[in-house]
Amino acid sequence: MLLCRPLLRCLRVLVLALFLAAAALLLLSFQDHEKVEQTERQVVVRLQTPSQPKSLCVERRFISFVKVHKCASSAIGTILVLFGLKHKLNFALPRYDQGHLGWPAPLRPEHLDPHVAQPINIITHHMVYNRTTLKKLMPSDTTYIAILREPYFQFKSAFNFFLVTSQLDMTSKSPMTEFLENPRKFEKPVHFIYNGKYFGAKSITRNFMLTDLGFSSENSDSETKIREYIDYLDDNFDLIMIKEYLLESLVLMRRLLCWDIRDVICRYVNRNKKYKYRPDDENEEKLMKLYNEWSKGDVILYDHFNKTLWKKISNEGRDFWRELDYFSGVLERVDDFCKYVINDKNITKEEGKKLWTVYLHIQLSDWNEPFTITKMECIRMSVQPWQYTKSLRKHMKWKDTLYEKDTLRGKQQGMEGGDEKEDDIHRSDEQKAGGGADEKQDGAGDKDGAKQANDDQDAQVDLEHEDENDDGDQKQ
Repeated sequence: MLLCRPLLRCLRVLVLALFLAAAALLLLSFQDHEKVEQTERQVVVRLQTPSQPKSLCVERRFISFVKVHKCASSAIGTILVLFGLKHKLNFALPRYDQGHLGWPAPLRPEHLDPHVAQPINIITHHMVYNRTTLKKLMPSDTTYIAILREPYFQFKSAFNFFLVTSQLDMTSKSPMTEFLENPRKFEKPVHFIYNGKYFGAKSITRNFMLTDLGFSSENSDSETKIREYIDYLDDNFDLIMIKEYLLESLVLMRRLLCWDIRDVICRYVNRNKKYKYRPDDENEEKLMKLYNEWSKGDVILYDHFNKTLWKKISNEGRDFWRELDYFSGVLERVDDFCKYVINDKNITKEEGKKLWTVYLHIQLSDWNEPFTITKMECIRMSVQPWQYTKSLRKHMKWKDTLYEKDTLRGKQQGMEGGDEKEDDIHRSDEQKAGGGADEKQDGAGDKDGAKQANDDQDAQVDLEHEDENDDGDQKQ
């Protein structure tokens, strides 16, 4: 009996220890399950940046982009669309047209297509910023981004694009000069109707950018309210980019989102290089001063976030400039390659076919894995964001075939080998050897992809569907 009592105590201790161990395992399992759910929304990136240590660098996939008009916003929009297609993410799509989420009315849930998949990963169509609605639509870890432009040049672009002269019944040969010399005489809001539905009115000439970001035009004469709202935006947004410093802004965006450099490559193409209405060069400085007085809200907004941008850059350290220099060089090589493979009007049909077989190889760097650029990717980078809406809405399977095809092609071409020079334009081994049936099959696949991209480019363009040429001429 004396021996049994210690043995019983030992058994009790052992049972208690086993119970505690089981409880601990259950708790760890529950925590791991939560981590898995979080990881489904955020993918850890292997690359390291000075501002974000490797252990903290998390690829962001929930992004709300306020596509401010005439600010190179389509370049950013296309980047986001292509990233979302590549990773099979969900987009907020317009309910009533191809390019606007209720704009110029403040964003509301009913402006979205109710059939879009959930959760929404990316918003990139034109909208008026409304934090209350966005908080309902997007998760709490969403990254908020916008872009601005020097106000006077944004005004010139919008003045031409939105046909302000006809909207305001102006007949002068120098309408911009006439308007800015007496803006209150001519100013009136422009009314917007999409597919028979009225969405409200907006001033095209005064504080355009600030009202796109949700500021009430009724307060345009109050500098106090303007500054209070800008402080509110500063608290709400993770990054507001500046068009005049687009490359610096893109590097900041890449670091913020923890993406690969490949994901932020774009082709900023200025298709229409001349304005129909533009002031004489000698009057430019005078008119800029007049506009800055008339649209004081946009001037204060731009100055504030221009300073904020450079403050963010200064916090990135010297490595930022090394990355910027590298990124600029990659963009130049990509642009040269895309001009070579897309501008094929004066070549034979046989030469045109060969352009589908070449690719540009970019080697491994501190900011990207090795990758290739093909003619198909050049085409996709040249398509406006709203032109993808039809495909996103009706042909969601298309996003799978485009990227899976290019990924397979890249592997066949040895894109992961990294033995070639960075600037080289390559042909696949099969095509060098004559290719045969494989060449025909690949060519047919690429032609199908090109047809889809061209179908998007041929989509309707009207007063509702803005071809966002940020330095562009008026609508045709």
